[in-house]
Amino acid sequence: MIHYDNIHYANERLVDTIIKADGKAVSLIAMNKKTSHVRYLRTGLEDNVKTNLIDITPVTLGYVNHPMFIVTYLTRCPFRKWKQGFSLRANARSVCGLNPLELPLDMVANTIENVYPSYEEACENVRRSKGQVAINREIALYTDPENDKVIKVYNRGDYYVGTLNKKNEIEFVEGAEWIAESLTRWFDAY
Repeated sequence: MIHYDNIHYANERLVDTIIKADGKAVSLIAMNKKTSHVRYLRTGLEDNVKTNLIDITPVTLGYVNHPMFIVTYLTRCPFRKWKQGFSLRANARSVCGLNPLELPLDMVANTIENVYPSYEEACENVRRSKGQVAINREIALYTDPENDKVIKVYNRGDYYVGTLNKKNEIEFVEGAEWIAESLTRWFDAY
C-alpha cells in the first residue's frame, strides 16, 4: 500500500473541509472506509453517510446571498495549502469584502447547491430592500449607493455589466453584451 493511499491520509486531507454528500453541502468531520461523519451546512445536523456518497470534487462557488440583502462573491484563494477540499477558514476569499467566516452556513450551502431566488423575486427584493441580491452564482443586482433608484448588474464580484430598467430588463453596457447569451441560457434552464 502506498503511504498516501489509506483512510488516515484521506482524513488529513479532507476533515474540516466543505464537500458534498449525496448532493448536499456538508462539512466533513471524520471518515472511514464505509461511513463518513458529516455536518450539513444548511441545518447544522450531523449524520453518518456512506463514504461512496461523498463527492470530493471542488465545490462550485460564486455569489452568496446574505439575509441582510448583502451579497459577496465567494472564491478560492489560488493556493490550496495542503487540504483537498474547500475551507472557509483556510482558502476562502470574498471579493466584496465580507469575512467568509461570518457568512451564514445555510447561505453558503445555497450557493454550493445552486439555490437562488427566481429572477422576479430577486428584482422585487433588491427594489424593496435597497440592497443587493444574487440571481445565480455569476450575476448579482446592486442598488446604487448614490442613487437608490438605479439597480446595477454585476458579474463575478466586481465586473459592472449593466443596469436594470423599470421593466426588470437588463440594459448592458457597451462591451458586456457577451453575458446576455449566458443569461439567456440560464433563463431558459428555469
